[in-house]
Amino acid sequence: MARDGQLILVTGARGFIGRAVSNLLAKRGCHVHATKQLACQPDPYPDDPVTWHTINLLHREAVAELMVALRPSVIIHLAWESANHWNAPSNLDWTAATLHMAKCFADCGGERFIGIGSCAEYDWRLTHDESVPFDEVLTSRRAVTLYGIAKNATYDVLSKFFEMKGIAFCWGAVFHAYGPGESRPEIISAVTMKLLRGEPAYCTTGNQFRDFIYLDDVAEAVAALLSASAVGRFNIATGVGTSVRDVVIRIGELLCRPDLVRLGVLPDDPSNVVARIDRIASEVHWTPRVSVDEGVQRTLDWWRRKMNHQYT
Repeated sequence: MARDGQLILVTGARGFIGRAVSNLLAKRGCHVHATKQLACQPDPYPDDPVTWHTINLLHREAVAELMVALRPSVIIHLAWESANHWNAPSNLDWTAATLHMAKCFADCGGERFIGIGSCAEYDWRLTHDESVPFDEVLTSRRAVTLYGIAKNATYDVLSKFFEMKGIAFCWGAVFHAYGPGESRPEIISAVTMKLLRGEPAYCTTGNQFRDFIYLDDVAEAVAALLSASAVGRFNIATGVGTSVRDVVIRIGELLCRPDLVRLGVLPDDPSNVVARIDRIASEVHWTPRVSVDEGVQRTLDWWRRKMNHQYT
């Protein structure tokens, strides 16, 4: 974990992964500061050990002022475009904002920068079966979306910049994260919400394999990157491909609504997106703990409680 006295700045800390990361680090005794964009967003808990800063990270002057005021030793950078992000022009703004933040961080004596990326940085046009995973070195990073291209460009520029500055830099490419509190529900939470409402869940054939990783494991992986001395690019995933069909059928069974799962209605998307995690396992000494079965059950339980509360 971070050294005593190190100040850690977590950007995007009100997001799905950012909340989990900042809370985990704070519970472990780290000196955590975190950013949120809107003043109207409440802090998670009255006794929250995280120190919050309301800031628009796209405003260069505000970012420069925050860096000078805090002089963080470590940045964990999660903030990025979240709404309709695949081909949003604002991906260019976030690339520029991240590079500006990195320069300010270096100017203020920063020591370690952890950027959070995505499996969308890889070339999804490649035909993969679940036994041929995406590898940090061997797999093409010719992304097919503006989001993936922007993330790749950001990683490439930061790698060279931080090397020149002598600042430790690592990048975590997160695969298909799921769990409680998704602000933009993906397949597991989306199907769960539909079935809990008694609505049909329209799906693809489900023949794709995905590397589903539970939220708590993602947070643990980021914390491990903070503690390690390793630098470079790491996949944050389970290394195991799971059939989308199996997952959605299982959700239907657990919620006693298999009749509402409608496979084959939506067009199929990329066939198989599964990671190789040898590098993070060997150099960072991290491996996931939560199985898909356990993670799906935890996610279902959370949505059931939340939706029962909403309708009572």
